[in-house]
Amino acid sequence: KPVTAIGAEAFKGIRDIGAVVIPDSVTVIEAGAFRNCVNLTEITMSNSVTTIGKEAFAYCNQVKAITLPETLTTISEGAFAFCRNLRSIDIPDSVQTIGDYAFQVCASMKTATFGTGLRTIGEKAFWDCAALTSVVIPDGAPTTIGKKAFYGCKSLKEISMPKSLKTIDKMA
Repeated sequence: KPVTAIGAEAFKGIRDIGAVVIPDSVTVIEAGAFRNCVNLTEITMSNSVTTIGKEAFAYCNQVKAITLPETLTTISEGAFAFCRNLRSIDIPDSVQTIGDYAFQVCASMKTATFGTGLRTIGEKAFWDCAALTSVVIPDGAPTTIGKKAFYGCKSLKEISMPKSLKTIDKMA
């Protein structure tokens, strides 16, 4: 029987993992699955993953880049929090929700580009991404930007907001 989910905390804290290839059969990466895998540098996800769970890759400090699949709909709370070397993120059109704290303290992130399917950027989603200089949000997405979503982004010089935006919460 094929593996359809990477279980909660399945590989949490394993220091010897340098690369991860998520197979085609997996649709869900559960909470904390690779949390604190401090030597993880490369993540390859198949085009079957729909959900990245809470803190699934949090504290994976050596990850510099990740390509999110076009099937992904949900990036849960803290999914990539404290991935201090992540340089940029391109959110595919399929993603509808970026959870609270999803990319908080990704200190090396310079750019974030969002797809047209996005509806919600959660509270503190990009909090304290100090190197973030540019945020591009296309017309048609999102409808809500949560409280302090970009708070502490000291280098932010450009943010493109869509006409479809309905709510910008406090200190976004």
